[in-house]
Amino acid sequence: MSTNIAQITMSPLFTNWKALDHLFHSSDAVIISGYGMGNLPINNQVLMDTIRKAVTDGVLVVVNTQCYHGTVSDIYATGRFLTEMGCLLAQDMTTECLFAKLSYLIGKVSPVT
Repeated sequence: MSTNIAQITMSPLFTNWKALDHLFHSSDAVIISGYGMGNLPINNQVLMDTIRKAVTDGVLVVVNTQCYHGTVSDIYATGRFLTEMGCLLAQDMTTECLFAKLSYLIGKVSPVT
C-alpha cells in the first residue's frame, strides 16, 4: 500500500499555480477534482506544463469530478486533451475509491523499502 497520494480540489478562484509543482512532483499519484465533468483550465499553460511533466516523470494523474452524480469522460474537448496528455479519467469513482485503488495499485508496483 502506498500513502504518497495527493488530492487537489480545483476552484475558479485559485491562482497560485506554481505552488502545485512541488505537490505533483513529490507524489506517486495526484487526484485532481475538477469542475463539473472534471473540467480543468486547459488554457492555463503553467498548470498544463506541471501536469505534463508529472505524467512524463511517472506520476499517476487522475481527474475526477466534484459533483455528487455524474462521470468524468472524454466526451468533451477538455477530457480528450487531458487523456492525450496522459491523465486518467475517474469516470464515476469517488475520491475515497480513488485513494483506495491508487494506494493498492502503487503498492503493488513499487519496490518495498
